[in-house]
Amino acid sequence: MFKISSVGGALADDLIQLSADTAIKGGMKYFDQLATNTDNSNCSYSLLDSVGKNSIEISTTQTVFTRLSASADSSLNAEKVIQEFLPFYRLINKSLNNPAIRRIGLVGEFFTLNGTNNKSTKFVSTLTKFKLKGTSSRFHLSFNDRDDTLDIVGLDAATADYWNCNYSFYPTELDSSRPTEGGMATNIDIQKYYNPAKTDISKELKIVLARFKDKRRTLKAELDEMGFIDE
Repeated sequence: MFKISSVGGALADDLIQLSADTAIKGGMKYFDQLATNTDNSNCSYSLLDSVGKNSIEISTTQTVFTRLSASADSSLNAEKVIQEFLPFYRLINKSLNNPAIRRIGLVGEFFTLNGTNNKSTKFVSTLTKFKLKGTSSRFHLSFNDRDDTLDIVGLDAATADYWNCNYSFYPTELDSSRPTEGGMATNIDIQKYYNPAKTDISKELKIVLARFKDKRRTLKAELDEMGFIDE
């Protein structure tokens, strides 16, 4: 468990200062607000910007860095986001001295199918085998695809490295961070689990990024084939 309860306040000050220093050098000012949960069983510190586009949350179990694009029809470069995250992570790791990294993940969301009527109805008819008698007003599909890192027959995934990829599809009106009319939200979440644990994430992030790009490229090709891209 991270020692966040004892050093969280000082660490938050250092992260905000790093954000300010980055802005002075011509970069983005990532954070200017702080939210805390001092419950010892679930202590966390969250840094946010004034418009809700950037945040970093440090808790007893994980660190989560979130970046939101400028608008619903713009995008972020995943590799650049990782480079933005690393200076903050190094500062966090220096303060907390994270002894064991068990999971690294990269999540991306993109919107497609803008302007299509009866989106939920199209989702049901295209992504499932259900036959609707009328129309659908809500749709949410989620599933995961897990495979072992090593191709060994009988490998126990509970005691070895493995990959997990989570997929979600829903109308953009239901998106929690940026509700938008007339689109389809596709969420892809790539996770790598480690046993034994890792101590340095820099190299591992490159591996996770490569996997993320490959899975995203395959997913977009499949959605395009089903008529969900640029319709």
